[in-house]
Amino acid sequence: MRRIFLYGLGTVVVLVAVVAIGLRVPAIQDVVLERGVNAVVSSDQVDLSDPDSLTLIFCGTGGPFPDPERAGPCTLVAAGGRVFLVDSGTGGAQRLQQLRVPMGQIEGVLYTHLHSDHIAGLGDVAMNSWAGGRTSPLELYGPPGVEGLANGTFPLLGSTANLGLTITAKKFLHLKPRRLTRLPSSCPVVMRLSLLSKMVI
Repeated sequence: MRRIFLYGLGTVVVLVAVVAIGLRVPAIQDVVLERGVNAVVSSDQVDLSDPDSLTLIFCGTGGPFPDPERAGPCTLVAAGGRVFLVDSGTGGAQRLQQLRVPMGQIEGVLYTHLHSDHIAGLGDVAMNSWAGGRTSPLELYGPPGVEGLANGTFPLLGSTANLGLTITAKKFLHLKPRRLTRLPSSCPVVMRLSLLSKMVI
């Protein structure tokens, strides 16, 4: 019995050593990373392509003070086959990935205002949407100063500026809602509303 235990223990030690040494080899690291990325990207994702629906995903409802239970302000809006974020607070991109949202479909970010808690996750959104397949510039819409946000984001990220990531600032959109509806406090994280006609943002 003791002999079987020692053989089993020896086998485990050898396997752990092989894995530990193997993970230090760049070629093996590349294979492990590629498989991990493919597993995340190719898993079942939320379908945002229905042109006759409106999808809202509250990916962050926190405020300016750190909260381990909430990401910073961030809402995904998908309508008419187009996908935008409203604000990009800290942790919003991670929440979207947890919900299996196809990050590459995000076309732009609309900023309500430029406080730090609303803009802090822009780098994550830009990088993850690019890694998810976005091929056009990420467009930013917001109040005066959004151009500075667009021009200052990638110099802060250093070498990622050379990966083909671009951000374009646009004029602020003044939207006036026709009718405001109160949402119940038990509102789900993801809401999907069918529209009678196509909607273009």
